[in-house]
Amino acid sequence: MHSLELGSHTLYVGRIEEVHVSSDCLTDGRIDLDKVKPLAYLEDPSRQYHGIGKLQGKGFSIGLEIKGKEKT
Repeated sequence: MHSLELGSHTLYVGRIEEVHVSSDCLTDGRIDLDKVKPLAYLEDPSRQYHGIGKLQGKGFSIGLEIKGKEKT
């Protein structure tokens, strides 16, 4: 684990070594985010919980699309 003081807060960086998930949050043995319904907490200024949105694309596909648009 590493920590970095950033003035108003501290950033912690570590490695996830193990994950536990209830079997009712799995589809075909894999974590199903539609079943997990993860949340993100925004501290400032709203102090609100927001749900994680729908799938936007598969790994690297969106980045390649954006990279292609930058060349035009």
